[in-house]
Amino acid sequence: MLLSSLTASHGAIETAKEQGVLFDYHDLYMAGTRIIMRCIIALFAEARGLLPIDNRIYQYSYSIDGLRQQLDRRASGRGGERLAQGRSAWSRLVALFNLIYHGSSHAALPVPQYSGNLFKPGETGGDDSLNRALALLESPSNPVSDKQVRQILRFLTRTKVQVRQGRRSTWVDGPVDFAALSTEYIGILYEGLLDFELKRAEDGDPIIFLSVGRQPALPLSRLEGMDEKSIKQL
Repeated sequence: MLLSSLTASHGAIETAKEQGVLFDYHDLYMAGTRIIMRCIIALFAEARGLLPIDNRIYQYSYSIDGLRQQLDRRASGRGGERLAQGRSAWSRLVALFNLIYHGSSHAALPVPQYSGNLFKPGETGGDDSLNRALALLESPSNPVSDKQVRQILRFLTRTKVQVRQGRRSTWVDGPVDFAALSTEYIGILYEGLLDFELKRAEDGDPIIFLSVGRQPALPLSRLEGMDEKSIKQL
């Protein structure tokens, strides 16, 4: 899910690079982690009734679960093609993050000002490189498609659930119950994301993700040097 958000922002990252603005991969990874954790906290808050999900304005213009439902409906039939061309979902996510951070005193949409470093908007200026990377991801010029946002939200909100079918058990696709998540679990999830780092593959030597065992990711040059027995042992 995190790699999906960074891959979706690849165009903005490359454009900045062409303009001479370089970003450290660690900062980009941390900025992407912050975006994903914002989505998780927002889903948790909506499931617990901490955000005004019964408010019509919030539900149709800000709600992250409402956005997920709208994208699912639009994806039916040949809607997937239209989702690939749409560019409204990402800006709506950023608007939700800003609403949570700044709050709203409008009578039609009262939301407390939660502030907090997690939802603090990025800044293009200044010496903080992480804030600059975050501002790039949040920027209106970041062309994340509605289809890519839907994929990210499905990664976050769907899971495999084991169910009984007669004498056997099988795994089926099911929703994540965010209301049942504990704050400790969310903390563990965040710490787990911090265990990884973002690296760029060497030119001419792509990384191959293998659908075997623990699904290792190995450089193509290393795979080409392995015999069939070694590959099976993966």
